[in-house]
This record gives sequence, C-alpha cells and structure tokens, in this order.
Amino acid sequence: MGTFPVHLSRRLNLLLGVAVAMMAQSQQTSAAEPPSPSVHRLVIMDGGTRRVHYVASGNLSTSDRSALSDLERTENELAYLNELQELKLQYLKSERSLEPRRRYVQGLLYGRRITSGGYASTYANYVPFSGFGSAGSNGYNGFYSPFYYGGGFGGYGGYGYPGSALGSRSASSYSETQSLQFGMGDEGRVKNAIVGVIAQQSSPEYAAAAVRNYEAAVDRAAASPILSRDLGLQKKAAAASSSEPTFSKGNKVTIWVGNDKYVGTVKDDRPGWVVIQTDKADVTVRKSEITRSEVPPKP
Repeated sequence: MGTFPVHLSRRLNLLLGVAVAMMAQSQQTSAAEPPSPSVHRLVIMDGGTRRVHYVASGNLSTSDRSALSDLERTENELAYLNELQELKLQYLKSERSLEPRRRYVQGLLYGRRITSGGYASTYANYVPFSGFGSAGSNGYNGFYSPFYYGGGFGGYGGYGYPGSALGSRSASSYSETQSLQFGMGDEGRVKNAIVGVIAQQSSPEYAAAAVRNYEAAVDRAAASPILSRDLGLQKKAAAASSSEPTFSKGNKVTIWVGNDKYVGTVKDDRPGWVVIQTDKADVTVRKSEITRSEVPPKP
C-alpha cells in the first residue's frame, strides 16, 4: 500500500478542515435566514363554480396574512353572488314554464279530491287429454308432457283416469288519489333557515356592499410591498381633496339649489351636508348640489 509524504498529508488535512468549516458556516447561515416571503394565487374551476385561494410561503407578516385572508374571502363572495344571480334567473325561467301547469291543476282540484281504482285477475286454462294407448291431446300415442297450458300436471289416462291440467288464479287491485293536500313535504330545518339568508344576499344592496368590501381588501393588499409585487396590484391613487363649501354655525346664509332658494341660519355643518334653519322648517341640503351661496359680511 502506498504512503503519502508527511508534508502532503498535513496540507490535505488542512484543506479538509477548511472545507468542513466553510460547509458548517454555510449551513448555519442558511438555517438562520428564513426563506423570503412570497404569495401565489390559485384559481380552481369546478364546472361553472370558481374559487380562489391565496397560498403564502416564507416569513410573511401577520398583517399581510390578514390582508390576504380578506382578499380571498371577498373575492370568493363576489363569485358566490354571481352564481346566486344565475340561480335567480334559472328560478325565474322555471317558474314561467311551471306556472301555467300549476294554475291548471289548482283550478281542476280546488275543493275536490279524486280517487280512481281498478281490478285485474289472471288464471290458467283447463284442458283434458286422452289416456295411455290412444292419440292424446298432446299428439303422442301413449306419451304426453306433464307440463303444458299454464303449468298444470297431466293425469294418468292410460289407467282409466281422465287427464286434466290444473290451473292457478290470482287477482290484484290498485287505487290512485289526486288532491292539493299533497305537497313536497318538509325539506329540512337547515334549508328552511338558510332560505331567508339567501334571499337577503340576493338583494342589490348586499351586492353593492360586497363590491365595496372587495375594493377595500384590494387596496389593503396593494399597500403591502410583498402582496403588490407577487399579485400585480397597484396602489390606488389618493383621492383629490374635495372643495365643498363650509359654513360657520350660527351665521346667516342664502343658498341656491338650482332654482330653489333657502334663507336662514346655519344650524349644523358636517361633511357633505349643511342644515339651515329657515322660518318654516329645518332644511338639510347636500353640499354637492349647491349651485350658489351667499354669506352676508359680519358687521
């Protein structure tokens, strides 16, 4: 077996030690540094049903995870409302096709109860045949089949006993009742309780609120550098400051809304609205509808 010189062995051990130290330092660095946070959007289509899921990985902050959860919930809520609108249209079409038939049956059976029935019976034939040694009814001399004409047993005609076929008889009856008292039955307590919720969610007001909630969730997610980067969201531009007029409480004022003129004292001034106390009543005016206003100078 060959041997290494002493100086080469020392150099090799030194190189191995440096390599092991570098590997250990690299492992410690990778273990100490968590993976960078990222977000992925997953869209699942099941027929006409669409669902969205946001998958977060890495060291994502609690605030970003909360914003991501709100974005997923509100986006799926909009998809649910779209399906609910399709269900309303389907129900309307179904009602339009079923209503003529429903009205006909209700007019036919209103205040009436119709019961109909029937009776049916069946039986086997009775057929005699000749005995042994002569041409029997089965067409064979001295031999015959014991099963025929409804399954009866033939007698032994060859010994002087007349043959016959034994038959069976059965009967059945049925009845049918038509009345308006028979409905669809109880469809379950859960369905009865959720019908009111679905009816409320199908209103235009609920749909408008769902759209506003989704827009707020998008704006919140766009404010995060990580979510806006991975999801391609742009931060909404700041709204321009409103230039609505302001009025001091207690001052005399004259306001025109179109051709309508209001003269009185400012009773309340709040964002978007002003309340004027006139000689007849308190008038609330939307500031965006004011076409002209005059405030007399203070003495």
